[in-house]
Amino acid sequence: MILFKACPRCGGDLHVSGDIYGPYNQCVQCGHVVDLKPAMVTVPVKTKAPSRRGSQAA
Repeated sequence: MILFKACPRCGGDLHVSGDIYGPYNQCVQCGHVVDLKPAMVTVPVKTKAPSRRGSQAA
């Protein structure tokens, strides 16, 4: 996505992109980079499975 005339340094156009460090906007004209706040990501937490020792027949 391109944000026209949104660069805080030169008033140029910002290109929305991202890399392994997170999302950012980069100006097409002057190269100025503005880091964006990463989105909240929820990660499911695995719980321990109940022990099956007591249910086995001997």
